[in-house]
Amino acid sequence: MKAWIPIFCVMLPAALPAAEPGAWSEQDVLQGTLAALQQGGGSNQLVRLSAEMSRLLNDTLRMRPDELARMSAAADCIRYLRLTAAAPLTPETEQWLFADPGRLHLLTASVRPSDNLKRCFQCLETLLEHDPSGREKYFKLMLALSVVWDQPKRPPVHHQAGKKTLPYPPDVTGRYGCFKELYASGAAKIPYEKLSVRDLVFVVDTPVPLSELLWARGSVRGGLEEWGEKFSDISYDSSRIRTGRYQWPHGVYTLESIRQKGGICVDQAYYATLTARAFGIPAMCFSAAGNSGHHIWFSYMHRPGRWALDVGRYESEAYTTGWTVDPQTNEMMSDHDLVYEYRRALDKQRAMQSDAYVAIAETLIRDPDNVLRCINQARKIDPQNLRAWQIEIDALMATRDCRGLLDLFEELRDAFEEHPDILIAAAEKIGAVLAGEGLQDDADRLRRQMARRVDDDRDDLVRFLGMDEIDALVKDGEIKKARRKMEDLLEEHIEDGTKTFSLIRRYLEMTRGTGQSKAAARFLEEYIDDMLDSFYLSPAFRKFCLEFLLQAYEQAGDEKGAAAASSRIADI
Repeated sequence: MKAWIPIFCVMLPAALPAAEPGAWSEQDVLQGTLAALQQGGGSNQLVRLSAEMSRLLNDTLRMRPDELARMSAAADCIRYLRLTAAAPLTPETEQWLFADPGRLHLLTASVRPSDNLKRCFQCLETLLEHDPSGREKYFKLMLALSVVWDQPKRPPVHHQAGKKTLPYPPDVTGRYGCFKELYASGAAKIPYEKLSVRDLVFVVDTPVPLSELLWARGSVRGGLEEWGEKFSDISYDSSRIRTGRYQWPHGVYTLESIRQKGGICVDQAYYATLTARAFGIPAMCFSAAGNSGHHIWFSYMHRPGRWALDVGRYESEAYTTGWTVDPQTNEMMSDHDLVYEYRRALDKQRAMQSDAYVAIAETLIRDPDNVLRCINQARKIDPQNLRAWQIEIDALMATRDCRGLLDLFEELRDAFEEHPDILIAAAEKIGAVLAGEGLQDDADRLRRQMARRVDDDRDDLVRFLGMDEIDALVKDGEIKKARRKMEDLLEEHIEDGTKTFSLIRRYLEMTRGTGQSKAAARFLEEYIDDMLDSFYLSPAFRKFCLEFLLQAYEQAGDEKGAAAASSRIADI
């Protein structure tokens, strides 16, 4: 969870109308802010507006729609000024944005402080200037392109495309034209009007030349509901798995060559994802470790706001959590994150109203009582507004209010019972504060409480919580107990196959760092053989297992064991 970043100093206009503050409209707030921007600032109105926001909150537990709209407009102004402090937009762009509260809100809700703001706003202004007649209708598309292509060198969709990948220019106007034509022609599988900026982020991330998208539009056919069939349309090349050829072996990596030559799971998922995006369908590849190896599958929006998450995800392999790269942040996100995000989005009106209270709270740093009132109201409207919970957790952490943190976690646990990832992240933060305040027993109790609540089908979280306990033992100097605990954890999860590889790595690191390498080598001799006997593993994964054993022998100084392990590796 990200830290709560307070807003201390923002320049708001001194030129709002002379009417009573309660009579200000959204347009008054926006036009006053625009006037201040054009005049170079002025801080008096910040005090006046903040006072009015606090007065309104003091007078009511829940604002009327007109009051909430006015307060939200003020919050958007403050967020805008924060975003543009180091990356200003031109007066012409600001004039257009501030002419409509919806435009300003769309920008401040879509652009994040973590974006490359200078590059992002350059892209946005380039597109606004490039298509002035289309800026109103296609502003969402412009924003999506700007927050994705603020990093002109996009991460590859996957890393097994071989050495002959197609170069592509980061030409944002060309990509805009390509997608605008798609949506304007009606050829898109989901109408533009039914997609949000966030949806479009999973469309416009296309690290390929535009010729690939145009090939897909001219050569691939199918309806939206059946787009999952594109995964299996690519014939599976099992010979590449048998021979360990995981990189693309057939020359230049293109959609057409994948269709002609076939491929392995990574190529199937790539083909399905890129062809979906070519037709305006939000899509992504997820990857995960399973019992007998790693795998990549395909997810796409099969109806507006509804995702098919598991196309090509083999149930027998028990892939617990899939991972992908968020096109906006370039950070890892899980399929569980996506479920949470889009579950909230299903009730758009409620989410927007709750988010408005959160945005207002983030502008009232000097008024903690009303911050709390806004946060409570946001949670009342939408109990799963995670940002609202984060703000209150961070505020209690700042004051080291351990009792308040424990009480709040009880409420959080009820709200996010179906989202253990969120609960564990919060428990980790709170546990660290408790331990820092000398309440180690409470921190341990919180960890055990979470361990009891995690279902067996989330074996990744079970392993994570187990490692958390082991790390605590090492920190307390109980190194032999930590080693035995970790060996028990490995034994309990041996049926998870290759999903235990990360645990084995941690085991080797921990035993080396605590002088227990000889004991580790004795344990892994039997453990690795049991794993190899329990699963069919591809040659590459058999090598991985034996390389762990080789490392254990080398750390223990066992030259004979290391030579035997090296010989077994050479025989594969």
